[in-house]
Amino acid sequence: MELQAFQHGYGQTTYHLVFVPKCRYRYFSYPGIKKLCEKSFRGVAYTYNFTIHALEIQPDHVHLFVEFPPHYSVSEVVQLFKGNSAYRILHAFPSLRKTYLR
Repeated sequence: MELQAFQHGYGQTTYHLVFVPKCRYRYFSYPGIKKLCEKSFRGVAYTYNFTIHALEIQPDHVHLFVEFPPHYSVSEVVQLFKGNSAYRILHAFPSLRKTYLR
């Protein structure tokens, strides 16, 4: 993690994001969902030129330490990660829409 020079500044945009599913259901305790979530996050990072410094997936939440260019807002980055991962997980496991795992 080094400071970078940008057009009108010098610094870095690195954030620690925590994603929690609805009611802290333990979706990520299943290996298939956990692997698909990690693959999805890494795919978004590769596509949008983000750098994932740390990614930890717990049974009921995800920690992500990510660096991204300053022309993205934090809300855009969160939307990209959550939207892409939710789309891929719910298409691979459609039963999650109706049943909630504990």
